[in-house]
Order: sequence, then C-alpha cells, then structure tokens
Amino acid sequence: MRKSIIKNAAILSIAIIAVLILVAHYKYTHTFTSEKWKTQSVDRSSMVDDLLKNQEIIGKTESEIVEMLGESEKEREGVFSGKIMNKEYDLENSLVYYIGEDVMDFRWLIIILSNSVCVDYETNVT
Repeated sequence: MRKSIIKNAAILSIAIIAVLILVAHYKYTHTFTSEKWKTQSVDRSSMVDDLLKNQEIIGKTESEIVEMLGESEKEREGVFSGKIMNKEYDLENSLVYYIGEDVMDFRWLIIILSNSVCVDYETNVT
C-alpha cells in the first residue's frame, strides 16, 4: 500500500510539473516583448493580441513604434500591396508588420498614421 501511495504521489508531481511547464511556455510565447517581435518575424500571431491589449499604440509617434517593433515591412517579399479585402491603405502614412500565416493567407498589422502619430490600427489578411 505504501508503494502505491508513493507511486501516485510521483505521478501527481510529474503531472503538476508538466502543467506548470506548459503554462510557462504558453505565457512566454503569448507575451509581447520588443525583442521577441523583432526576432520572430516568421510568426508573431501568438503575441499580437498581447501587443494590442497591453501596449498603448494609439498616440505613439512613428519613431516610437519603429523603436518598439522595428522597421515597417511594407515590402516584405513583395506580398503587401496596400490593398486588403477591397480596402486601400495609404502606404505613405502607414506602418505595416507581418504577423504570420493564417491557413493560406498572410496576416498583417497595419498602423495608420496622421502627422507621424498613430491614430488607428487594424489586423487584416491578404
């Protein structure tokens, strides 16, 4: 009986440790940091929600946004044309960042500027 209690305690301990590791991994991958955003340009989809929820993008200057997110990716592999879902974006007054792929579409964060200050943002697909 004592062996079964020890065995059950060991199994429970391993399960708890596994859950803690999964929670920590989820939190790490879904939490925005400037460094992660700049280095994980292939797939930012897991952290974009945290970025938009917890960072005050509206009201930031263009230079503040570029410092936080890096240079705009308007011309990333020639994929972004300025037109998404029949909506035309003014590329001269926008910062564009690749978020990742969603099934067969490319996802983008479009930051709309007025007088070099963010007035709005959208996420959209091409």
